Amino acid sequence: MDSPSIQFTRDITNIGFEDYSAVIDHYIEHIRDLSYVKSVYQMGSIKDPGISDLDLVVVVEDCYDPLKINLLSVFRNSIHDKAKDIFLHDIYLYDQHSFKQILYSNYCDNIKLIHGVDQKMSIPDRLEREVLSMQFIFDFVASRLVQFQQFLASGRISQRGILVRVSSIKHSYSLLKRLGIEDSEIEDFIAKVEKMRREYEKVSDSEIQDTFLASFYFFSKIVHLASRYFVGKYLNFHTVPDASNRLKFNSHFTVKFVDNAPDYYKIVKNEPTVYYPREVFFHYLAYIESKSLFAEMAKYHLCFSGDESYDISENYTNTLYKRLEILSDHLSFLDLNKADFSMRGIPGFMISKDTDRKSKIFKSHSSGRLEMNIPSPVQSIHNKTLDRSVQAESLARIKSYCDFSVDSLDFDMKLYEQWVFTFFPEWQKRYGHILNKKIVELFVTFQLLGLQVEDEYLDAAGGINTYADRIKCKNRYLQGYAVSSELRSFLGPEIDYIQGDAAKIDLPDESVTKISSHHSFEHFQGNADSDFIKESQRLMQVGGKCCIIPIFIADKYTEVTRTSRPECHYDKDSTYLVDSTARITGGETCGDYARIYDIPSFKKRVVDQIDREKFNVSLSEITIDGNTVPDFRLQCHEGITEVNYPYRALTIERIH
Repeated sequence: MDSPSIQFTRDITNIGFEDYSAVIDHYIEHIRDLSYVKSVYQMGSIKDPGISDLDLVVVVEDCYDPLKINLLSVFRNSIHDKAKDIFLHDIYLYDQHSFKQILYSNYCDNIKLIHGVDQKMSIPDRLEREVLSMQFIFDFVASRLVQFQQFLASGRISQRGILVRVSSIKHSYSLLKRLGIEDSEIEDFIAKVEKMRREYEKVSDSEIQDTFLASFYFFSKIVHLASRYFVGKYLNFHTVPDASNRLKFNSHFTVKFVDNAPDYYKIVKNEPTVYYPREVFFHYLAYIESKSLFAEMAKYHLCFSGDESYDISENYTNTLYKRLEILSDHLSFLDLNKADFSMRGIPGFMISKDTDRKSKIFKSHSSGRLEMNIPSPVQSIHNKTLDRSVQAESLARIKSYCDFSVDSLDFDMKLYEQWVFTFFPEWQKRYGHILNKKIVELFVTFQLLGLQVEDEYLDAAGGINTYADRIKCKNRYLQGYAVSSELRSFLGPEIDYIQGDAAKIDLPDESVTKISSHHSFEHFQGNADSDFIKESQRLMQVGGKCCIIPIFIADKYTEVTRTSRPECHYDKDSTYLVDSTARITGGETCGDYARIYDIPSFKKRVVDQIDREKFNVSLSEITIDGNTVPDFRLQCHEGITEVNYPYRALTIERIH
């Protein structure tokens, strides 16, 4: 078979050791005065300046504050003009509890403290290190093979990206050597890659391509060698799986089993399918036996045909369960802080979900200038109870029951792009994708309010995602329950900040012309939702408007929290739902609470609170170029609840 056609980007820049030191120094200076940052570690070494990427691990105290956490991102803050050339990805972020166990959750062969206090990592014992070596190989190589297949499907690959990632075969092989397994063929390949890194200016595109394609063979060979060790020492079959591949996976998978994957990978096909020895996936099936968040994730992906009978040794399972608990704690910490910029460890079977569909979408959009993200391969581990219990109500049904304007509202994509480029030129670094729901919310309220220079503008229950600091208005107010010094510093002194309850805003009657609220209304507890509707009417001048987005209307009136707290069940007419995986509650910063209306409760608690003689009311379902938003396929929207789709905006306009 002929090798697939691949185009390479020459993206290695002339960077010296002093540049790495300068970037590290600038980052340390950036976070030095942040009291919640306890330590910064550097992972790995800078052997080949210009090719080596910089891996930083930041450890913070055990707290939950997304506003503070986002200050730690390399790409979302101005650190240094060469940071983008030195970092291939953003920081690794841990709380103190998770970091102490990092050697159980991620492979860290070389980690050194460069700022703060030594966290005294827990060291796995000899037997645990052996077991972890196999687990890291299985999970790491699974994710890398899928990533490389996606590169192959896209047809465009960066020279630096390949030289960085192909060298990770060395890391996998070092784990294999922990098991006492050595292979001269793999060692020769590693030596070849290391020479290419040192002499990258002399390396041709054809040599890069040959090395890239060969990496499939060597990664899969490492897995097979580890698999044999795993089967021989830790896995015992009572009934041996036959050639019919009786391991069963759901429809999201495109995993295939072959008897000799290394031989298969000597000729790499241009397809996004991961081939593995059957035995490795008994390791993955063991995930579902754990009592951890990752076990719940695994149950969405893996199942058992019922014909196989096997045991995995107690030593292996004990270490596996310990690792899964640590991974789960870390994942929960990142999610509660909405730290979507941070690198996280996810087992290989999760990353390999739906690779076929993913690659097709990647190929179809790879030439588009705005397609900076491709659909997430990870099935949501969030809102698992909520998404089964509540479904968004159709617009037609809402319209049939309501006596005010209910309709679709479509915006032109070119208008949207122009607005984003004007008001949020840093959108790519800050939000990842131009259609990130946060930007969409801001665009919609800006358009519906028709903001002008003479307006008195109020962003109610506002925060860091606002345009209050970017528009020209007579006066600009930002109201929040707790307006931190970090927020004031970020947005600047030209805004008037009002701290307190959104239901009792410290402004005179008829003092504002335009009011917006972005993704906050659902968190208003008690009767604050109804009271805010009344308060906005008090504040509005004739001709003024208030726009709230999103409005959640579903088939069941529901109050949601992550932890069972009776005081969060404010309305006895609602269904009180506890979902520990819910993202819609917003965590501690949003009171760990969200309200989802049905049609009767929306009319009662919102519409009936509006003086219809003085105010017009409209509910709009938002589309952009005919496409409903937000787009669930985008990686930046991973974890949002299904009831968050489609976006609906409520507009209240004072006419008398």
